[in-house]
Amino acid sequence: MFWLIIALSAYLGLAAVAVIDKYLLAGPIKSPAVYAATIGLLSVFAFLILPFSPFVPTLSQLALDISAGAFFIFALLAYFTALKKGEASRVVPLSAACVPLFTLILANIFIGESLTGNQLLGFGILVLGGVVITFAGGGKNTLGKKELHKIYALAVLASFLFAVHFILMKQVYFGQPFVGGLIWSALGKIVGAVILLTVLKHYGRLPKLKFKVKHAKNKSFSFFVLARVLGGLSGIAQNYAIFLASVSLVNALQGFQHAFLFLLIYILGKKVTTLKEDFNPRQLLQKVSAVIILSFGIAMIYSPSDSPKNAPTKYGVTFSHTFATDSLGIDWQKAYDDMLEELNVKILRLPVYWSEVQPLKNEWNLDVIEYQLQKATEKKIDVILVVGRKQPRWPECHVPVWAQSLAEADQQAAIINYIEEIVHLYSDHPAVVAWQVENEPLFPFGLCPEPSEKFLAKEIEAVRNISSKLIVITDSGELSTWLPEAKMGDILGTTMYRQVFHEKFGMVDYHLPPAFFIVKSYVAKALSARPALKIINVELQGEPWGPKQINELPIAHQLTLMNADKLKDNVIYAKKTEIEPILFWGVEWWWWMKEVNNDPSLWQAAQEIMNQN
Repeated sequence: MFWLIIALSAYLGLAAVAVIDKYLLAGPIKSPAVYAATIGLLSVFAFLILPFSPFVPTLSQLALDISAGAFFIFALLAYFTALKKGEASRVVPLSAACVPLFTLILANIFIGESLTGNQLLGFGILVLGGVVITFAGGGKNTLGKKELHKIYALAVLASFLFAVHFILMKQVYFGQPFVGGLIWSALGKIVGAVILLTVLKHYGRLPKLKFKVKHAKNKSFSFFVLARVLGGLSGIAQNYAIFLASVSLVNALQGFQHAFLFLLIYILGKKVTTLKEDFNPRQLLQKVSAVIILSFGIAMIYSPSDSPKNAPTKYGVTFSHTFATDSLGIDWQKAYDDMLEELNVKILRLPVYWSEVQPLKNEWNLDVIEYQLQKATEKKIDVILVVGRKQPRWPECHVPVWAQSLAEADQQAAIINYIEEIVHLYSDHPAVVAWQVENEPLFPFGLCPEPSEKFLAKEIEAVRNISSKLIVITDSGELSTWLPEAKMGDILGTTMYRQVFHEKFGMVDYHLPPAFFIVKSYVAKALSARPALKIINVELQGEPWGPKQINELPIAHQLTLMNADKLKDNVIYAKKTEIEPILFWGVEWWWWMKEVNNDPSLWQAAQEIMNQN
């Protein structure tokens, strides 16, 4: 939904730019080619932000960037020529109808992009809305049929060139950061502008760009600057929407650009004669009907019957045998078996504690993990194995006694050795679907050495050298940026806590709306140049986080911090963030409450939640 808001905001801005462009092309600016070239040359200002995003493309990437930018300028030339000759409310909507069609065809052929059934139907409805608006016209046609056909031909040509530009930009974003791709494609716009100006000069058609002052000091120049600033911001928004979502769907929304354009012209045309277009009642009805059609198109794209957001939620848990035994004093095997038998667990996150599997330097104890994997295989449950020094459960870093006195460099070498051993052993295990390397490795929490991105990269490399299975890197959901973790693994795992204890502030409630995680997800994907990055919820709070360890808190206090109702509320919140699957944190405590404290409410709530699909 976030991409939709960005796209609609972009089209509102572009509609305003079209109004200003129509005003300027009808008066102070006589040459569409010069106007398009001027816009291209102004793209040089994009390089002002290069120091803040120092990405340098390869030669092949640069060629793609330049091509994408140049096609934009050529599209502008055709578009401005049509706009100067015809009414804005004819040219813009025709473009809005044709660009999506060309984009859909090109996207399917060149980048393999396809739409789901409802998305395709919604796409068709959106295009239909654009067509209805187009043939509503702008009022009395003062042009001859031949001239009108020329204008339509130019608008269609512009649409095709814009579609090529958008497809190329989507290709740019597949391999480059959003900001980096945006900057270097600006070089292509400059190249396109230079080509236009060179051709104009060669044929002796290079006029001077003049702004005549009428009534107000530099009014035309002010409008020109306003249009370029607004156009630049709207273009960035449109590109960001393309970066985030289907290029075909983003362009299918162009019909809304005309809806906004119609509204602006209807309001401003009464005061600005060059913008005035007459609308009879029939045409007004057509335009209103088109807006309704467009709205149905959006509704169809997000129709529940076809929306992945309405697919059954996959739930899982993190299970720590050491926490079950050492902190809660329970039979971890009994708790583990009951969990697999009674809860509808689809994913298991299992820590492979270094301190447990390698108690002595030359001794390995794999009994626990072997048992856990065997049972998971029998139940056909996917397993994420956690390897590394930092693992789920306090004190976070679990180092065997023999390695605790080693220098950091030697300890890191020993960690790599342990990781390689575990990955070798279980790389081909049918239950293991992914490796989690460390737990929140770059987040400073627990009794651990200072986080090291360099060492994390070495650990990831060690895993990749042995196994082709996906790598999960986790981070705090509320207190971090998810960068650079988003760049390092195949899957980003986030934690999600609603109430925690802080030594300085006491109990802290996170009053963050679900949109916080939605926006954060898009930003992480954008800044990491990975629009398809998978983000999962590896740790949804399902147990109390108080001033003491759970087994040291009175039962009544525990249940004020976490209970069945709060667990259900946390699930509702988590689903609204659109981050799935959801793995619970606290299953060992639920079992302890049920078996030791004779309170099955949390266990039963978990059963209800996991079985509701």
